[in-house]
Amino acid sequence: MPRTRRTGLGGGLATRYGTAPRRQHIEVIARMRRRHECPQCQRTAARRLSVGLWECRRCGFQFAGGAYTPSTKTGDVARRSATGLTHSTSPEESLPIKTASAGPKPEPKKRRRKAKADDTIKEESQ
Repeated sequence: MPRTRRTGLGGGLATRYGTAPRRQHIEVIARMRRRHECPQCQRTAARRLSVGLWECRRCGFQFAGGAYTPSTKTGDVARRSATGLTHSTSPEESLPIKTASAGPKPEPKKRRRKAKADDTIKEESQ
């Protein structure tokens, strides 16, 4: 009986694409398949249902997230900026940012209409 090969998460790639891309693929898949923290009940029970859709197996809470992880770097930045605007810790942070004003806005320049050939003919005939 021939020996069978042990395959892991990257077994479907076989020997294709080189070692570095295969390692990256294995890391992404391993990170995706492990259990993550639920944002509602804070238990480590959230699993991926499909691309960008996650569900907590304990409380049944479904939420949107990244394709391979429940939270993305962009989402974390947006969450921090949103909570920073609503929950300020000091009075200085809640003050609006002052911008230098140069006074009243200047009036836009009036543009002259280009003279058409028809206009010049009418003026000459009159």
